[in-house]
Amino acid sequence: MLDTLVGFVEVLHRIRVGVVDGFRSASQQDGEDGQARGFRDLLDHLGSLTRNTIAVTVAGHTERFEQLTVPTRTQQRAFEFLDTPVPLELT
Repeated sequence: MLDTLVGFVEVLHRIRVGVVDGFRSASQQDGEDGQARGFRDLLDHLGSLTRNTIAVTVAGHTERFEQLTVPTRTQQRAFEFLDTPVPLELT
C-alpha cells in the first residue's frame, strides 16, 4: 500500500513540475487546443476519465464488460508527458 501511495505522489509531482510549469496560468494558450489549465483544473479534468462496468442480460445470461471514456486531447497530452499510457484497466 505504501508503494502505491509513494507512486501516486511521484506521479502528482511529475504532473506538477512538468504540466503546470508548462501551463503557467489560465490566461496562457497551450499552443494546440486553446486555453491552458491550472494544476487543480488539470487534476479535475484527468479525474473525469471513467470506466463503467456494463451488464447486459439476454435470455437469462448476463455478460459484463468495461467501457472506457475516450480521453480528451488534454488528457492524452498529460499522459504522453508522463510517458505513461492512459490506464485501460485497474491495477
